[in-house]
Formats: sequence, C-alpha cells, structure tokens
Amino acid sequence: MGTLNPDALSELEFHGWTETDWCRLNGQDPAEPWPGDACGCQDDRCIGHHHDAAAECGCLPALIDDVRRMEYLSKLGQSLWEAHREAEDSGSATLRERADRQLADMIVDYYPAATWHGFVDRGIAYRNQYNDSTWLIYDAERQQATSERLHPAP
Repeated sequence: MGTLNPDALSELEFHGWTETDWCRLNGQDPAEPWPGDACGCQDDRCIGHHHDAAAECGCLPALIDDVRRMEYLSKLGQSLWEAHREAEDSGSATLRERADRQLADMIVDYYPAATWHGFVDRGIAYRNQYNDSTWLIYDAERQQATSERLHPAP
C-alpha cells in the first residue's frame, strides 16, 4: 500500500477514511498495492486517460459521492424492507399501502427511469426504460444497496 498521492490521502481524510479504508471500500486487500491510479481512481489509467495529466482529477470526489450514495440507499432500503416485512407479517392494508408509497417515493427520487418497481423475494427491484432490464437494487439478505441484474425478471 502507500500508493495514493497526498491529494487523494487528504480527500479521504476529509471524509473520515484512511487509505486502508478506501482499499476495503473498493474490494481491495489493503496489504496489496493499490491497483488503481495514485489519485484514488480505481482505473490505473486515470491520469492522462480520463483527463489530461496537468488537469485536476475529479474522479475521487465523484467516487466518494457514489460510496456515500450507496451507504444512504442501503439505509433507506433497509427501512423500506422493514416496512414491507411489517406489512406482510401484519396483513394490514394500511401498512401495505404505506410501504408501497414509501418505495414509490424512493424510486421517483433515485431511479426515475423505472417502468416498474416492487418488493421481491430477495429485496427491492426495479425495471428500467433503457434496456427493459430488471435490477435488484436492495439485497435484503446482505442488507445493502446493490445493482444486480435479475434473471428471470419478476
């Protein structure tokens, strides 16, 4: 490890993470060298590939935003899943309506290209308008937001 540049380390520290944390968040073994670029981007060709070598790299802040978004969607998904389970367990039409409405609100905010959404046996799913694919967006077993294509679609 120890391959991230001072700007990347400073950005990570600002967000409360160490280089080790960043490796783990990206599925990398912290004991191994960082396979990405020194700027913190997972792509080792970032500098001089995504942008000019002299340009400021905007990859790391965008990647951090993605991690924070997934953390938030994991918490939101967990809350929605709990509301769904409560509605299922109670048989209450009021609780069912509330859980479905909360899910619809989340879909509008975070997946505006959805043509369908719902609670499925594994968690929360939606179908998008771009390629009519159905995606698991919250995995109830792992209790985290995800992006996993479902085959076959519900």
